[in-house]
Amino acid sequence: MRLSLRLRDFESTLELETDSIVLGRPKKGLPTPEVDLSPDRTVSRPHARLFKEGEQWWLEDLGSVHGTQLNGNEIQDRGPQVLKVGDIFQCGETKITPEIPRMASAYADIEIIEEAEEVTQNSFDQLSQIYDLLLLCSTTHDLDELMRDIVGRVVEIIPHAERGALLLHSVETDSLLLAGFRGKGGPAVSETLARRAMLEKRAILWRGEAHDEGLENSTDSSPSLARYTISSAALAPLVCNDDALGVLCIDNPEGAPFTAGDLHMLQIVAHHLALAISNRRLREDLRRETNLKSNLLRQFSPQYREQLLNPGGLKLSGERGEVTVLVSDIRGFEAITRQMEPVAVIEMLNDYFSRLSPIIWAHNGSIDKYIGDAILAVFGSPNKDPKQHENAMRAALDMQAEIIKTNEARAKKGKVICDIGIGIHCGEALHGFMGVLDQFSLTVIGDAVNRASRYCDGARGGEIIVSPQMYQWMWKDVETIPTHVLTKHGETLPAFRLIGFNKSID
Repeated sequence: MRLSLRLRDFESTLELETDSIVLGRPKKGLPTPEVDLSPDRTVSRPHARLFKEGEQWWLEDLGSVHGTQLNGNEIQDRGPQVLKVGDIFQCGETKITPEIPRMASAYADIEIIEEAEEVTQNSFDQLSQIYDLLLLCSTTHDLDELMRDIVGRVVEIIPHAERGALLLHSVETDSLLLAGFRGKGGPAVSETLARRAMLEKRAILWRGEAHDEGLENSTDSSPSLARYTISSAALAPLVCNDDALGVLCIDNPEGAPFTAGDLHMLQIVAHHLALAISNRRLREDLRRETNLKSNLLRQFSPQYREQLLNPGGLKLSGERGEVTVLVSDIRGFEAITRQMEPVAVIEMLNDYFSRLSPIIWAHNGSIDKYIGDAILAVFGSPNKDPKQHENAMRAALDMQAEIIKTNEARAKKGKVICDIGIGIHCGEALHGFMGVLDQFSLTVIGDAVNRASRYCDGARGGEIIVSPQMYQWMWKDVETIPTHVLTKHGETLPAFRLIGFNKSID
């Protein structure tokens, strides 16, 4: 680590070969600091520490009297802070400029181009189109629609952009969720570049050959550059309140590389989109709190409504959180059973339920209830499951496979057979063990259940229809076909028909 120090008119440079550097003034009885700032009487003993974890350097104040400023911001009592290229920090009156080495391993084979380029007249002409695009952020009320529209319009506006993708970061699982994409052949994203843009909270302009030797030999996500034949890419993180919410990406498999002007345009859109997402999330949280009594708690008796929101009141074992809901239903059940004896109908349902239920349990799912010929199952409740989305999809595939085997066995015995349709959706719901007195059962309440039922209604026999929210979680792992579902109320919902998991995943 090279450090450039400046105290008033005095300047010096130090070279240190260590991963932990204490800065301060010597004190009897304490270890001597690696960097002695004794000429500066405002420096504490010790004052601050630089240290390296993995490939990242950090700066930490050690309880100094006058504090430590990083790029003009006080970091005392804020814990270790990440150091980036170009950062300057100050201990007392001494200003220190660290030369951060280029990050190794994950990003060693990626060339980042940061050369200064003038914004061309063509870029200036794009401002009017960008302005129209930014208006969407304040006029479009559907956030999912906004994000999909933004990606498509960006690809249209920025020259040479043939593909685009918007990824949102899930803090709980550290996953990158696909919120929208444009381009033939599905989303094409370098996760390595995307994560770097988010980590460093800065836009990246990448140019290079998709089959560089360094990229092929990389053990990180860099092979995606070759897999998707990405020859030029621009990525802008969605940063709001110093949090990286996601990243907006464009690329092309061939053709002219992107310019600094293109990257600047992408940054403008990403900035406004980050504000829009943050504001929408805040409003949605406020709306949920405001409407909770009228929209959700109406399903409970009045004596429980206030207690459910009162921390000192009734303690029901329920919680609001993300769950995945699977609904399966027999297709044409009424027509099939119209001429059947009641005993035969019950036998058929018991036969199918007895074969399908263990599959749900085997994939860590729980059965909320049986509704006539339908099964309502939930994943991620009552216990949280970080793989709930994958488990639900695998359960659905195994259920359809089991139906085929069951039908073959029943047909050989001359029994009535049937097919099922399955719908899967994920979202926030009130879930857990609920009830009164000693009558408790696992219950899931909320719009997620209604949505899953609508996707189930749109599934034909043998089909599995998943919502765009499910696809956001599993887009890298599954094979799907885009489709639409027409609900009973005449609403058309975008959806995906699940074919199976990618062979590399299986």
